[in-house]
Amino acid sequence: MLKSVKRFIADHMPVWLRGRLLNSRKYGGQVYIYPTLECTLHCPYCVNLHPDGGKHLKDFTLLSPEKWIEILNRINRPVVITGGEPFLYKGLEKIVNGLNPELPVSIYTNLTLDVSKFLASTKKENLSFYCSYHSGAGSPEKFLENLIMLRDAGVNFYTHGIYASSQKEEVSEAKRFFRRHGFRFNLDVDQRKLYKCASKKFRKKVRCTKRMILIAPDGRRYQCVSKAVRMKDPLEDLTKEDLKDETVTSICNDYGYCAPCDALGETKMVLLE
Repeated sequence: MLKSVKRFIADHMPVWLRGRLLNSRKYGGQVYIYPTLECTLHCPYCVNLHPDGGKHLKDFTLLSPEKWIEILNRINRPVVITGGEPFLYKGLEKIVNGLNPELPVSIYTNLTLDVSKFLASTKKENLSFYCSYHSGAGSPEKFLENLIMLRDAGVNFYTHGIYASSQKEEVSEAKRFFRRHGFRFNLDVDQRKLYKCASKKFRKKVRCTKRMILIAPDGRRYQCVSKAVRMKDPLEDLTKEDLKDETVTSICNDYGYCAPCDALGETKMVLLE
């Protein structure tokens, strides 16, 4: 029991050391892509929300499936497709089917949309799903239908809910519901509670170093989710340029107003004031 607690802390909790915020979770080299920021839900704890105003979907020029395929095959790293809701992007199955066969693909989805057509049309073998249930989706029956389809298709998947104050009762009941039907369901801590950088109670200046590859809907790379949704300080444009160093360092004045997941990955923040 003690070892499992220590392991959880090592994987999830940042620690202060001589003014430096460290996250011990190592970056695995994946490419995180956001084909669209559009979503079927409007969860108050969404990592894409920002108090200064995130950019609307219309501010991004969405890439075609063919352009995504060209970029990702050129980078040639494991792919994580997230959003927004990836299944709102027209041509998702084209992206997956067009990738190099050896590249693993993971899809983050809220499973509010029917996945049967996608499963019937995709030929990808090393495919997995990360499925998030949210109370805003209503009753969990539709989510369960999709889970059954994933299971019957032999696809690997992980299911969870966010134990946020706005939906504690609903996701706790959903956990019992899914487990009654034979599916493991995990409750994850609200990352706004885990990380001071997302508390929205102060702003501080930091030197932020992040090791991650995150590509917005327009094909531009950003250092973090917060900057991506605000279209602030883009890095290389991967529709025109090759991928540069996966580690990026910048001076940021928005520590305290980061997106809740911006401390994930391999991240170091040094306070400058």
